Amino acid sequence: SSGSLTSRSSSTGDATGGDSGGAVGNVGLRLRRTEGDASDSILVLCANPDARRRWWAALTHPQLVATLDATLLAKQAAYEKDLPLLMPSAATYVFAEPDGPSNLRLEENPTLAHSEYNLRKYGEKHPDTVKGGTLVKLVERLTFVDYADPMYVRHFLITFRSFTTPDELLDLLILRYKVPTPRSSAADAAKVKLFARKIAAPIRSRVINVVKHWLEHHYEDFRANAVLLRKLLTFVKEELKPDPAMKSAVALVTKTIKKQREMCDGVARIRGQYLPGDGHTQAEEAPPMVLWPNQSFEEEPLHVLTLHPIEVARQLTIMEFELYRAVEAGELSGLAWTKDDKHDRAENVLRLIHRSNDVTNWVIRSILELSNLGERADAIAMFLEIMRELHALQNYNGVMEILSGLQNSAVSRLKLTWVEVGARRRRVLDTCSALMASDKSFATLRDTLASVDPPCLPFFGMYLSDLTFIEEGSSDFLPVDECANGKSKDTALSQLINFGKRRLSAKTIVEIQQNQVQPYNLTVDAKIRVPYACILVCRVVSVSVSVSMCVAVSVSTYVAISVPVYACVPFAAPMSVPASLCLRACRCCVNILKSTIDPSRFMQCTLALMRAGVMLYDS
Repeated sequence: SSGSLTSRSSSTGDATGGDSGGAVGNVGLRLRRTEGDASDSILVLCANPDARRRWWAALTHPQLVATLDATLLAKQAAYEKDLPLLMPSAATYVFAEPDGPSNLRLEENPTLAHSEYNLRKYGEKHPDTVKGGTLVKLVERLTFVDYADPMYVRHFLITFRSFTTPDELLDLLILRYKVPTPRSSAADAAKVKLFARKIAAPIRSRVINVVKHWLEHHYEDFRANAVLLRKLLTFVKEELKPDPAMKSAVALVTKTIKKQREMCDGVARIRGQYLPGDGHTQAEEAPPMVLWPNQSFEEEPLHVLTLHPIEVARQLTIMEFELYRAVEAGELSGLAWTKDDKHDRAENVLRLIHRSNDVTNWVIRSILELSNLGERADAIAMFLEIMRELHALQNYNGVMEILSGLQNSAVSRLKLTWVEVGARRRRVLDTCSALMASDKSFATLRDTLASVDPPCLPFFGMYLSDLTFIEEGSSDFLPVDECANGKSKDTALSQLINFGKRRLSAKTIVEIQQNQVQPYNLTVDAKIRVPYACILVCRVVSVSVSVSMCVAVSVSTYVAISVPVYACVPFAAPMSVPASLCLRACRCCVNILKSTIDPSRFMQCTLALMRAGVMLYDS
């Protein structure tokens, strides 16, 4: 109001008569408009002094609440600082063991520790760079009380399979969640509440966040291990659901598991198809039209000289991106693609490696099988055009495949053929050779990858070389400190896991994953590619071969042997097979079959085919 606001204490209760306003809140006062003053003032009538005090408190509360809350928090922090914090004993809780040189080592980096970013984000507490530690201490840092370190969580979940198992990690996370309340007397009730708020609650929240990240980004551990998934569901049912404070956490974990199951079912339904986008990345523009030469399959069999170089580059890129996108972090950890059980641990990595080798062999064979010098020159020119288009598509893995084929000694020594190619096209070879040069650990290629926008398919072999160098260049465990037990650093190894080594591997794997997100907006043409099988047709009287992962299907007087791996040649077209034609299998296809099944079963399959009149030889 525009008038003055006054208050008057009244003990007679006559404030109820003749008022024109209602009661204000619960402060026990009435408002009356006075008529005698020209300013049209408001008279506030309080029933008693207590009502008057409540009224003044309500009036000043909006102005003072922030100050009072800050003062209260400061007083509470000062009180809690002087209050000793209760902690469970190491005998009852394995994560209560104090940090020390025997179980945890941190990297000293004063510049990073006191950087403006860390001080602004974490205050005096900042994420320490873990150099190494026991498995218990690494899991403790994964769910650290003082602060959350998302990068450490990401690196740990990418590489933990190299020093532990998913089952053991889940057991430790469940044990970490079950924080025991320290024993205390009735006088320590305030200390117990402080422990529950500052220790137990943050730890449980960190465990839930780690499990959520694990499910979202590494669900393959649970997909391949039903026992692990049941253990997690039991933990949710028995530990999280009974706790009312974990109601949102239960919904979060359950929703994440359901979403991952649906995604796995969807992948199983569309396996063998290429999707230019998913729920997170949608193509803004329609894909370009498929480019085809003026011929049909019936007129002439497909050959590299009869295809459009741009479309060849597109189809190669689509097929290789499928394989590149399927590579999972666990397959790259601990050089899994080089171990005895590589076919179980790194199936997708091996597929991509075989695919690269097959394309290189296809380039070499397509050139050398031509007897005419002019045709060989045309074939080389075609591959140079394909390589240029691969470079334009930022498919550097394909560029290296074509480049390796053209630089093969059997091709590079065809001097007369290269003269026919021409200097202009040879400059394409020089440009790509400079880009893919291995000098200074592919420095030129790395600079290029740092400046390109997705979609991009980097040279996969470069990352495999990085991971091999990291794995073989440092030990899995940190050296024993001389001052700790008097042993030599060179002769003894401690049980402190070298997490610095895993961090370097994780950074390389993260670079691989960054280019797996955005797919190419291209159209698959099934006429010039067979995505998941190499079909070999041969003329036999009657034969039935049944080998693990090798199926023989009788079709009239022919047998179609389907090898469920990627085609040994980039494109497989329908073939008109004359009755006198015997099976022709290139060596790389035979090697793929040999590496896919048991050697003894492979020999049985080979002998059965030979007895049926099928000849296996290089084309």
